[in-house]
Amino acid sequence: GTPHVTAPVSGTKFSFKYPKSKDVTSLHISESRGILERFERVLYSSEFNDPMEGYASLIDEESFIDYLLLVVELGGGHSGLQSSCRVYRNKAGLLAMAPPGSMDLAFGNADV
Repeated sequence: GTPHVTAPVSGTKFSFKYPKSKDVTSLHISESRGILERFERVLYSSEFNDPMEGYASLIDEESFIDYLLLVVELGGGHSGLQSSCRVYRNKAGLLAMAPPGSMDLAFGNADV
């Protein structure tokens, strides 16, 4: 199957799009799992709002805001978070949301 990492707290499954499945190594998987674990640990902690130690220290906030406005607000729901959601580490090492690749579910075109 497709290599993936499951976030430890939420149980959300993240599949690798890059590198390609055949090129995913155990190092990619363990690093990705560590990043997700740290992010969730901070997100669900009492310090989540702390500007130095909270979620803002781990993510590119602008990319998350842009993505959520486009997909959730303009797309009318959360379905775009299920199939069109791509997360990556930017050059600064922060988690960032990639622009949505496909908005089929978000705009009600599930049969496309």
